Amino acid sequence: MATKKVAKRLHIAGSEGTDASPITSPPEPVAPAPKRRGLLVRNAEGQLVVKYAGTEIPVDVAAGTIKTPVHTPKGIARAGMPEELLPALAAANKHRAALMAKPGVFSVRAGYEFRDGQISKQPCVVVAVRELKPLDSIPAKDRLPVSVDGIPVDVAQADLVELMKSQTGEESAALLSKSTTFIEAIQSDEVAEMEEAAKRITYEPPQGATLPEVNAAMVVTCHVSPDAGWKVLKPFLQTTAASIQLGMYDFTAPHIVSTVRRLLRGSEVEWQMVLDSGEALADDPDSPKANDLPEADVIKSLKRAAGRRFQSAFAHTGSGQTFASAYHIKVLVRDDAAFWLSSGNWQSSNQPDIDFLASDADRRELRNYNREWHVTVENKQLAGIFQTYLNHDFEVASAPAEEAGAVPLVGPDFLMALPDAEEEEAAAATLQVFAPRKFVFTSSKKLRVQPILTPDNYMDHLLTLLRKRPRKKLYFQNQSLNPVKQPTPEFAEAMQLLAEYSQDESLDVRLIFRNIGSVRKKLESLQAAGFEMSRVRLQTGCHTKGLIVDSEVVLVGSHNFTNEGTQLNRDASLLFFNADIARYYEDVFLHDWERMSKASIREELAPRLASADETASLGDDWVRLPWSAYLEE
Repeated sequence: MATKKVAKRLHIAGSEGTDASPITSPPEPVAPAPKRRGLLVRNAEGQLVVKYAGTEIPVDVAAGTIKTPVHTPKGIARAGMPEELLPALAAANKHRAALMAKPGVFSVRAGYEFRDGQISKQPCVVVAVRELKPLDSIPAKDRLPVSVDGIPVDVAQADLVELMKSQTGEESAALLSKSTTFIEAIQSDEVAEMEEAAKRITYEPPQGATLPEVNAAMVVTCHVSPDAGWKVLKPFLQTTAASIQLGMYDFTAPHIVSTVRRLLRGSEVEWQMVLDSGEALADDPDSPKANDLPEADVIKSLKRAAGRRFQSAFAHTGSGQTFASAYHIKVLVRDDAAFWLSSGNWQSSNQPDIDFLASDADRRELRNYNREWHVTVENKQLAGIFQTYLNHDFEVASAPAEEAGAVPLVGPDFLMALPDAEEEEAAAATLQVFAPRKFVFTSSKKLRVQPILTPDNYMDHLLTLLRKRPRKKLYFQNQSLNPVKQPTPEFAEAMQLLAEYSQDESLDVRLIFRNIGSVRKKLESLQAAGFEMSRVRLQTGCHTKGLIVDSEVVLVGSHNFTNEGTQLNRDASLLFFNADIARYYEDVFLHDWERMSKASIREELAPRLASADETASLGDDWVRLPWSAYLEE
């Protein structure tokens, strides 16, 4: 729809003509050297320990959580404060009180300066304000300085968590945000405590089940959303003859519900599914999910259609439950012989009821939906492997939980700027849509593929893949790319390897992650962790979870690249060792890199809390979304 153009607000720090002067304050003691932090490593005996103050402290980790030795490449992906940020940290600590006294200031920290929306290598003091304003609209006495103690001051738009702290308090804001960005975590003034390497989970795999590599004849159909996701999934569902086993994070799209309902009413098909509890819905008329249904209504509708042939359960998630925080899988097994596997949920934002391959399709709408990678596979052995695990998940989810899981916290709605209509019109002309492609493998031309599940074997295979240095290129596209302060050794190693390869000038390395959440802090976190930021871009609606190495190997699935997403939630992926399949998804990746992603951000269009005053002041160029849409699933 047509929208008004959003006026650009001017950046304050470094603006020409400012008459603000550096802050002066009473002499203070020199900032002390950073406190020593413990380092999680394996010792010479292979035992997991924390090295701290010259001693080794053993760490008791649940069996099966730690499986592989730690690779430590060149000191990249640092666990603590980078040396180049120490002067900025000292200046931030010294002048925090004076800076916080300025009107509209929410936080003061060390970080990296942004120029024209792009991160630079220049350390600075970052001052987050309620709203970026033109300099001439700010009284001289309230203006922020250009620098403090010779360190540049960069003024940033406060993110939703910072804005929320003023309304709900720091503790509840932290709970709702679920995690702290790496750039914030490494600046904590508190003494680092030895925390558990991971949440405790009770997951046990099905007795006797394995996840072997399969090298066999099969039919594989590669496809992506929003281009042709529903175009493939709908007939895949409609041709079901006897049974479906489904593991799904979100199931709310009304057109998928209608299709499944018709299938169940007109057949003897048995339907069994496990869902994650809760759903991400939106009541704004411009949201792709405006008409999506609560999962309670979905279950009631399908139960009425199939009666006893329909069974459903919600997975037990949370610390001390089956999975850490999410039943995040997206897998459907049909008739014991074929399956669909994806990065995307069954929501209208992931599976729009639109044929973008049609000649009259409006490609301007492509940007309103998520980018997803999907695949269907016709092979009884692989289908049977996933079916075994899905049946086991259903049995566990159907049993009463030993203790109640954490009650989900509901955060406030927020406002997101709508895209400029003229810019979208011009961009749409350059967008390409990708048709599904079917690959047939025979007994004389087999396909080698590795099924992957978390918490079972994801890190085993990911680290095996990453430890072998790419010959030429590595392409990474994922909703998440989040370094953390206290990762498990496996996640630390994976992050280190990606950072190291991004610094290798002889390799073509490109990394895309989603423009969601506290984006500026995420970019600063990656730079602090050792990534070469000229090789990192942001993509609105990026929900893919893929990795391509040397145009020969491709990972397709649902794993977010987070500490829990790679090790403690339920997720599913496939690792294909085939150049044709890899190049199909590589073409999509390169299109997104060139036409759908950006290296810069526009902080003046950062999300705002949907309070009454914000709604009134921002007008109709902003769409209202639920708090869950701000978080990474």
